[in-house]
Amino acid sequence: MGTSLLTNKSAITALQTLRNIDANLDRSKDRVSTGLRINNASENTAYWSISSMMRHDSNTMSAIVDAINLGKEQVGIADTAIGLNQRSFG
Repeated sequence: MGTSLLTNKSAITALQTLRNIDANLDRSKDRVSTGLRINNASENTAYWSISSMMRHDSNTMSAIVDAINLGKEQVGIADTAIGLNQRSFG
């Protein structure tokens, strides 16, 4: 009588090990593809929440810097226009 896969403890252990390796490989692929250590809340809720807030804050700061730079350019244009105006009257 042959040994069934369902009753062969070594085969079951090997199958569980293979499934664990496959799950770890998928997790590693996700991390490599996104560049993030924690990709979703199920991996570590606290860290995911903190990192999400930090990414949001970083995006907000980037938008603020862009707006300030735009304002700086507009002030520079106005300053140049005032200088040209003063020369034409003076």
